[in-house]
Amino acid sequence: MSWSGLLGVWRTVVRQAVVHVAVLGGLGVAMLPGALTGQAPEGTHEVRRGDTLWDLAGHYLSNPFQWPEIFQINTEVVEDPHWIYPGELLAIPGLVPIERLESWNAARDPDALPTGWRADGQDRGRSGASGFGGTSLFDESPDAGSVLGGFDIEIYSEPRLVSESDFYRAPLLIDIEEMPYTGRTVLKIQGNPLGLTIPAGLHLHDRVVIALDHLDVVPGDVLRAFRWAQSIDGRRVARSMALLEVTDATSETARAHVLQLFDDYSVGDPVTLAEVFDIPATMSQALEDDGITATLVGLEIEQALLGEGDMIFLDQGAEAGVSIGDEFAVFDRRADADTRWEDRLATVRVVRVSENTSTARLVDLRDTSPEKGSPARRVLRAVGS
Repeated sequence: MSWSGLLGVWRTVVRQAVVHVAVLGGLGVAMLPGALTGQAPEGTHEVRRGDTLWDLAGHYLSNPFQWPEIFQINTEVVEDPHWIYPGELLAIPGLVPIERLESWNAARDPDALPTGWRADGQDRGRSGASGFGGTSLFDESPDAGSVLGGFDIEIYSEPRLVSESDFYRAPLLIDIEEMPYTGRTVLKIQGNPLGLTIPAGLHLHDRVVIALDHLDVVPGDVLRAFRWAQSIDGRRVARSMALLEVTDATSETARAHVLQLFDDYSVGDPVTLAEVFDIPATMSQALEDDGITATLVGLEIEQALLGEGDMIFLDQGAEAGVSIGDEFAVFDRRADADTRWEDRLATVRVVRVSENTSTARLVDLRDTSPEKGSPARRVLRAVGS
């Protein structure tokens, strides 16, 4: 057979395949004159490699979060919204008249649809697997309920006033004599067959050896690496460097890997057992004046200007009734007694509490930065939810 004859057969096969796809998709050929010409009919989009419903919604509807609207009117073509395939013709809401959609639906033959496809009017919510095996991210389509991938979008948990990250990265202001038993980071475990000069700093998942100076640990324990900083009123600031998880332990040494990094953790930093983060979700109760006042006695990092997220220390703690999640308003230390509580400089939220001191994170800053000696008063009290 000549090349021209082969080309003619190939064109015939392609035309028949296009017609077959159009029928399976329920888009009648008579209604889609562009299907045989290679042009998508008016009001539709022919899927190209790399397309997603998210991108199509952003292009046609100017909002990618409206992808369910495209999916809902194309459920006979799109089995799983996670997967759309080149060559599929998708109707675009707002670009296709309702009468045309109704005529397309009326022309569908439910018996001709492949297994798993649904004719208009049937329950479109589906729980199935994607075309590549395994469960899909979308366990049900949006028009059958509010469940997406096992998450109920109408149910959410109350956020915590203090996050686990804030709790563990918070510095402590303590008497050195009151510090529990500590160990020390003595070695970074690393393969270095070429004898390269490797920076001493540690990274996530790095493994270290800990010398256990009377510190009793077992595999699974979490350690907090810290570093001594400045002294404040006879106490020392212990800045958090990292969290470590013990993997092996003997009576004198332990091996651990880095779980979280808060600062420039390195060999030589001391470690101690990390406190357990067991703080329930809480809400705040506004207070007019409950009598608890405090003084800002120092900063985690000595600096002239504070910013939101910076940590400060107050001279009141659990003994005075302060709890994690409480908020204090900080005022100008230069104000006289009559106007002291009028102009708030900042708001801080307590993230760690010891017996006589508290660590607080700055959550709101006005036009003037608070400083050492600034008075504070509790304005919100954390209560269990």
